[in-house]
Amino acid sequence: MVAVIISVLLDPTIRRLRLRGWPRWAAVSSVFVGFFALITLVSILLAPVIGQQVSKMRERFDQLSSQLAQTTEFETMLQKHRLLLSSAGLPTEVEPWTRLLGQPFAEAAGYQSAAQLQARLTAYDRELSGEGLPTTVKGWSAIYDAKHRSQMQKSQEQAESRIDGLLAANRPTLERLNLPTTRQEWVAQYFDPYKEQMADGIQSFLGGFLGIVSTVASGVLLLGFTPLITFFILWDLEDIKRRSATWIPPAIRASTMGLMRDISDVFVKYVRGMTLIVLTYSTVTSVLLSVLGAPYAIIMGVLISLLGLIPTIGAFISYFVTFAVVGVSGKTGNWMFDLGSPWAFGGVIVLCLFVVLTVMDQVLYPKLVGTAVGLSPAVSMFVLFSAGALFGLVGTMIAFPLAGAAKVVLDRILRVATGGEASLALPRVPLRHRAGSG
Repeated sequence: MVAVIISVLLDPTIRRLRLRGWPRWAAVSSVFVGFFALITLVSILLAPVIGQQVSKMRERFDQLSSQLAQTTEFETMLQKHRLLLSSAGLPTEVEPWTRLLGQPFAEAAGYQSAAQLQARLTAYDRELSGEGLPTTVKGWSAIYDAKHRSQMQKSQEQAESRIDGLLAANRPTLERLNLPTTRQEWVAQYFDPYKEQMADGIQSFLGGFLGIVSTVASGVLLLGFTPLITFFILWDLEDIKRRSATWIPPAIRASTMGLMRDISDVFVKYVRGMTLIVLTYSTVTSVLLSVLGAPYAIIMGVLISLLGLIPTIGAFISYFVTFAVVGVSGKTGNWMFDLGSPWAFGGVIVLCLFVVLTVMDQVLYPKLVGTAVGLSPAVSMFVLFSAGALFGLVGTMIAFPLAGAAKVVLDRILRVATGGEASLALPRVPLRHRAGSG
């Protein structure tokens, strides 16, 4: 698909060179080499910056993951003695030990009772004591309490105190907005009623995310063949057009090919307009985020431009992703100001992004895409909103090319209606079939 889009974008340039007398091999080769040389040059210039931003993003998410995971001393001990515990038939994860050492005892890892667990510990007392591990259920319970339960409780208390402090500091604002002012109220009102739905949603998200990763991996593999496929398409495109014309009866070939050429031009101009939109949005948003000091500016700029291809909801997804990324990055300001909170800084970034993207959506998008398919900005906005109201998300995505194609057909009909019979370009009727012939 990428090769087809690139071929569509490059074909008009090749046709112009052919009209100037260039041989096909020279036109195709020069445009092909020039395009991919430009792509290579841009990639070389941006690769270090993007690589640095990807590295910082990975480090930040690794820090967040470790903070969420919070490996305790008890978990570290289990990992250290995993081989011994596994050979002894004892659990190597925290969750089974939590059940076995709980009050009351809960069956886990195949153990029916605390006595059965004690028997297994006694059978391996020499090996366990040699590694400094307890040989009784009571000893394991003591280590669990000291090295896991107490650390988890302490971490939870620290997290709860930070949340309570944040809610207390913003209590007047929350009260004016009629929102809960304590952690317990938030949990009771917004989390407890939706526990099952949240669990199902997370599971569905993870399943979809793994599918996306698999698709991206296969796409990256095929991306290496894109230049080769593009070259073959460009090389054979002229022959394909010539051969396809022979499939149409000669009597209507000229008019049909003219109509198909006009409709094809609409779709080609639409693809070129959308490509220009992506490049423009990527450049503008990347520069804006860089000036504002937002983290991962180039990566976020490209992501926002791609999300913008999704009509209606794409912008809202962009704002949410930007706010979340800036918030978790921990950055609280830029060279102009420091707000003291990464979430406040994220709000400012989203506000600036909203203003710029709104102006571009109202002015630039209809002009580049609508004009490309022969529609004025006013008609473009009418078509976009009408298609969205009638057919939803899919309608807004195909509104411009279909409206442009419909305009071509209507122009032909109006030309025929106002131009008389001569403008129909119908095949000549044989004399014997004409009305009144002998």
